[in-house]
Amino acid sequence: MWDDLRELADEIDEPWMVIGDFNAILHEHERRSGSINPYLCGMYDFRNTIDDCNLIDIGFQGSPFTWKGGDLFQSLDRSLVNIHWRLRYKDASVLHLPYFKSDHRMLLVQFQRGRQPNRHRRPFRFMASWLTHEDFNRVMCQTWISNSDWDSQIESLQKALKKWNEDVFGNIFKRKRKMIGELERITNASAHRPNPYLEKR
Repeated sequence: MWDDLRELADEIDEPWMVIGDFNAILHEHERRSGSINPYLCGMYDFRNTIDDCNLIDIGFQGSPFTWKGGDLFQSLDRSLVNIHWRLRYKDASVLHLPYFKSDHRMLLVQFQRGRQPNRHRRPFRFMASWLTHEDFNRVMCQTWISNSDWDSQIESLQKALKKWNEDVFGNIFKRKRKMIGELERITNASAHRPNPYLEKR
């Protein structure tokens, strides 16, 4: 893989990024538990490759470890770019997401710091999950008035569905953020000190 990266670097003059699992660490502090042999870990080869390709690591936000195997944690996943890419996307950053059905964390590249959405002006969005609820048809039938004009019917239906969604489903986005936050706290805690109870959760 290191030779392939060198060949790519020789052929590319434009901004480029290589991101994912390199199956190697760059520094000893990127590994917790287990003995470290720099040669077996590919540490020196990885460093030399990055230097030869003139790549830089743009850093990350979140937990320092991106892979886990039992009590062993390592930072195997990262984002490397050349200087042209870094200059073009100055505000770009990488977020280490929580573990989801994998022993690796996914990496999310954010190209700019987005504005916080205005929740009071958020457009109406139909939720596919509504169709699975047994009460959905009743809400539709009670709200839809056939002798009213189209715009008024749509507006009334949107208001009714929003109210019904809050009463029945609640704020699923808030619950999702809470669950992801809890998962992140658990994985961060287990990365610093093994805890069988947290691993089972």
